[in-house]
Amino acid sequence: MLKRDITIQIIEWEKNKERKPLIIEGARQVGKTFIIEDFIYNHSKNKYIKINFILQKKAKLIFEGDLSSDVIKKNLLNFFGLNAFEGEIIYLFLDEIQECPEAITALKFLQVNSGFSIICSGSLLGISYNKVKSFPVGYVERLTLNPLSFKEFCYALNKGDLLKEALLAYSDNIPINPLIHETLSYTLREYIVVGGMPEVINKYCENSVLYDINLIQNRIINDYRNDIAKYSQSTTKIKAREIFDSIPSQLAKDNKKFQYKHVSKNARSSSHESSISWLIEAGLVLPAYLLTNIQKPLNAYMSNEHFKIYLNDIGLLSSMYEIDSQNEILNGELGIAKGAIYENLVAQMLYNLKYKLSYYQTLTLEIDFIINYHSFVTAIEVKSGTNTKSKSLSTLFNAKMINKGIRVSSKNFGKSQNLLIIPFYLLEEILRLNFS
Repeated sequence: MLKRDITIQIIEWEKNKERKPLIIEGARQVGKTFIIEDFIYNHSKNKYIKINFILQKKAKLIFEGDLSSDVIKKNLLNFFGLNAFEGEIIYLFLDEIQECPEAITALKFLQVNSGFSIICSGSLLGISYNKVKSFPVGYVERLTLNPLSFKEFCYALNKGDLLKEALLAYSDNIPINPLIHETLSYTLREYIVVGGMPEVINKYCENSVLYDINLIQNRIINDYRNDIAKYSQSTTKIKAREIFDSIPSQLAKDNKKFQYKHVSKNARSSSHESSISWLIEAGLVLPAYLLTNIQKPLNAYMSNEHFKIYLNDIGLLSSMYEIDSQNEILNGELGIAKGAIYENLVAQMLYNLKYKLSYYQTLTLEIDFIINYHSFVTAIEVKSGTNTKSKSLSTLFNAKMINKGIRVSSKNFGKSQNLLIIPFYLLEEILRLNFS
């Protein structure tokens, strides 16, 4: 069974006697339903009733008309029957709540005097809050579930203790044991190939056959394409699919800035901007915006006109480069896509930590990511190859444009006065120390 960090947050939510309805949001197939049911079965151990608004379309009638808690409870009784309510019902689980906007509105009324706790799953792919008559602002709590992080992947492969050992070495300011370093470096390449989709990881833990996991990844990608056609507006669906399919080639370029000409011949900002926004809101892609100036607050200097787009899951991206590329990744031979793969990996790690992604580029230099880390403007350079010299970082240091720098690569841990050298597998955990 996959161990997820979000479970700790759900447990903390349950401890609050005045807890509000909880919505767990995320892209399709990241494991929202499983996490909620696992929590109820194994942690709460309480009885619950469940509505899946995709499978039980008639359940939407429960939330039509009067949305007072008494009426909804009566409607639930009529829908499920008396037997379903024998004993104490503690949880009402509303699965795929994005399919019933009225149910989202009803959470405001169910928060008081409902008689049970309410927990919901909501896919970002299809949630349209503008269709909700009255979103219950202040009456609900929301958590976001992403694909499994590298740490969660390590625990799935029973290598979590090795990651702890590596982080301890960092804390003690000593090099990581070479054997641990090599093991975790290979595990990271496994993560790049497999990614963080639960179904894919479960299959990999079962037989480690690349062909089998590639089949699942291709199915998920096709499901995403079909969902784009299902949920996006008719004016955006074709363009959104074209943009989604262009991401591997966009990132494989030397200049990874998103360019409309690589989507289709007649693609323009004016005609495709809404499609990009839809993909971002759906949680399928991660945008990184060009900084016009390296200065705090960084958000004030992010350009909406110049940006890069990364995929929400590194495993799905590697599968879009086909199975031969996945074999090369495991063998440490990434070819033309190596920059794309590792940049996307770092983007995903930063996104997990709730950073808004940004980068800096001029005619003579490029910094992959700029973040505000421990209140210091910090530049992050991604080094996918063996050459880890950093002219761009040196330029920014000399110009006093940054306070600190992070060079993330396949090398062991190192540190100087203003520069951290971090192996890829440890980046998210080191940055997470800022949030502990």
